Amino acid sequence: MAAHPKDRISGNFLDIPPGIRHKGQVALAMDTALLLTEREVVDITGYQKPKRQIRALEQMGIYAKQNARGRVVVSRRHAEQMLAGEIESSVMALTPDFSWMEG
Repeated sequence: MAAHPKDRISGNFLDIPPGIRHKGQVALAMDTALLLTEREVVDITGYQKPKRQIRALEQMGIYAKQNARGRVVVSRRHAEQMLAGEIESSVMALTPDFSWMEG
């Protein structure tokens, strides 16, 4: 059975399932692939407050910003790479190497 044209919201590169109709839900569907959700940030950091979340993320070497609404914004790709150890933390990269002193 073919879907009725009104059962589908389409864009140039986006085909959103029929259940998602509200603007906020569409935006959420589009940015969850790009950004971590608020729940994921809480799960990773263990904190609810944005300032503590940012501090915890920075300690993990994950770059994070706070947007105008106060939400912590984190690139999903960057977070996955950092947590998987695929790229070296910028914090670790800036740590001086004193191994030459050990003789």
